[in-house]
Amino acid sequence: MTLEEYLDHLLAGEDEACLAEARGRAVDLDGLHRLYVDVIQPSQYRVGELWEGGKISVATEHLATATNSYVASMSYAPLARATGGGPRALIACTPDEMHELGPRMLADLLEGDGWDVDFYGTSMPVRDLIGAIRERKPVFVGLSAALVMHLGSVKRTITAMGEALGAEKPPVVVGGNAFRGDGELWRQVGADLYAADASAAVDVLRDLKK
Repeated sequence: MTLEEYLDHLLAGEDEACLAEARGRAVDLDGLHRLYVDVIQPSQYRVGELWEGGKISVATEHLATATNSYVASMSYAPLARATGGGPRALIACTPDEMHELGPRMLADLLEGDGWDVDFYGTSMPVRDLIGAIRERKPVFVGLSAALVMHLGSVKRTITAMGEALGAEKPPVVVGGNAFRGDGELWRQVGADLYAADASAAVDVLRDLKK
């Protein structure tokens, strides 16, 4: 199945067709990486572009996103492994960011790589994020932004982390659709690391495991 064919099924909410394609690809962790990067991520970006261009409705965008989330979760479930005792990672979305598919896929792939991941989902208040960092002491924090309008929130979150935690602030890696197209945006928001996709992030973050 081509990406365009998958997208057609996705926009129609045909979850079983999408899942069948995914299961044919994600037969192991390497396949899951490829599924997330080559199919789910680009199809989700295309859904966003169609919505922004007024070519699909909000309802269709929500249906497609929910279908991709379902496909990702069902594809990961057979490959999930216990990760207690591994280095801790904390993944969250900044305040007002409601798109969690990308960071959820990162959490999946990190767990597959041996990390013990705390995933906090959408719209995490800064004060509570800082409290979680103090309590959980992650090796790094991952923040995601799907919309350019939320880059300011990412920057404010990272700044607040630095002010509250000082030298104890863990490195911050950022990613998401908002960072596409400008190789320096991640530096401008004050992040320490950037990855273009979840699979690349796993590679980038392996140095922090040592």
